Amino acid sequence: MIKKPPKKPKQNKLLLGLQKTITFQQKIIEEQKEFTKVLIDKYENEAEEYQKANTQLALNVDELKTRLFGKFERKLKEFALRPDKKKDN
Repeated sequence: MIKKPPKKPKQNKLLLGLQKTITFQQKIIEEQKEFTKVLIDKYENEAEEYQKANTQLALNVDELKTRLFGKFERKLKEFALRPDKKKDN
């Protein structure tokens, strides 16, 4: 068997310091991952709330249009302003 040369005390200190640094950095990375997960969950929840509110606003706008124009007039307006008029002919 080949024997490894004995390490010098300076090398031991350096390796120990590097090991502590790497361990500390890994700990910081794990904390940042957890923090990122929390932020993602928070923003996903907010996005869902905004989406629900947007849907409700769209429904409210349709209701107000119906009340303003009346159902028949609104249908006539939609028919006149439809984008594909050629399909009806």
